[in-house]
Amino acid sequence: MPSRGLHLAKRQGLSFTHAQCRNLSSSASRIRTTRLSSPSLLTAARPHSWRVAAPISLSAITAIRHASTESPAAPPSAAPQTPDLPNLDTITLDNMDLSALADVPEKIGFLSELGINYGYGITSTLQYLVEHLHISAGLPWWASIVTTGVLVRLIMVPLYIRSSDVTAKSQAMAPVLAPMMEKVKAAQKSGDREALMLAYQNMSMVRKRAGISAVKQLMPVAAQGILGFCGFRLCRAMATLPVPGLETGGFLWLSDLTVPDPFLVLPVAMAASVHMMVRWGGESGANNTEAMAEGMRTMMLWGMPVIIAGVTGFQPGLVALWFASSGAMGMLQAILLQRPALRKALGIAPLYKPSKEEVRTTNQFSNPFSRRTEETEKAGPARPVYQAPRQTGRPSTYKGGRVIDVRSHRSK
Repeated sequence: MPSRGLHLAKRQGLSFTHAQCRNLSSSASRIRTTRLSSPSLLTAARPHSWRVAAPISLSAITAIRHASTESPAAPPSAAPQTPDLPNLDTITLDNMDLSALADVPEKIGFLSELGINYGYGITSTLQYLVEHLHISAGLPWWASIVTTGVLVRLIMVPLYIRSSDVTAKSQAMAPVLAPMMEKVKAAQKSGDREALMLAYQNMSMVRKRAGISAVKQLMPVAAQGILGFCGFRLCRAMATLPVPGLETGGFLWLSDLTVPDPFLVLPVAMAASVHMMVRWGGESGANNTEAMAEGMRTMMLWGMPVIIAGVTGFQPGLVALWFASSGAMGMLQAILLQRPALRKALGIAPLYKPSKEEVRTTNQFSNPFSRRTEETEKAGPARPVYQAPRQTGRPSTYKGGRVIDVRSHRSK
């Protein structure tokens, strides 16, 4: 058992702590402290509770004494120190080492390893085809692009044959559909909805019996636009990277496929092919340029070739080669689809050549503004016309007997 001196020192330590806590505040505003005779302290000071008291240091007592006079210390900042970012204007790609691209082995899928990856879709299919032609068949890059463009156009030949058939039927049915369209315009002008619906129904029935479908006629145009854009995106990415071998994978005057054509041979050839294609009836070979409106005909024959030459003149040689190969195939296709023997062998409708009077009627039908101008010139200046009011009687509940309604005549 511990000695009595230890028990006495324990009681004196409690008294000393109690005295120090009483003097924490000033004499002017003294806080009432708890007496030693409180139940908790008396319980702690009982002789039969044998436990070792916690040691009290002088530094802890001093801190408690001056707790009311010292200001609390500021808490440490918890925000992490972020390093300063470099200025974006100083970051350039001129110092990048692209020599490692040449070390990538050429295999199926190496374009994806270089960073040209479009996931799953038409562009990835064209990329896969170009890789096979270059690696498996051993063709140079320019021949791989040209062969891919030719294969894409060959796949679309059935769509163009169907479109040529529908376009030829539509050209032949233009004189039959023109009077029906006149009835449609007359019904719209008079506001007769019943006559308008009947005219539209008759036109739809005639088109259906003749096998004319706008979807079949426009489907190859939409498909060619999608495939052309996907090929443009692939060739543009390959030339911008650039893929190893494109700097020396060209031919003749165009040895570097990553730069524009220095002599503008491909852009001019592309513009010439578009001009001749439109003059020969489009890619389906069945369109009649004489039946077009004058403004539309000028735009298609001269405006479109100039725009195409201006755009492809600033593109890399690989992109110009892609469009030139596609345009050459389109021109060849237009020439072949105009042959009567080939059309007969394919079982499609022969080309219809309208007379001059029918061409004039079709032009007025396709350009209503010019027709309205001619009718206005023939009619001369407009003159005011008096319209008498129409009086109709109806029974009335008023004592006057009858009520007269004044209504203007409806122009017919």
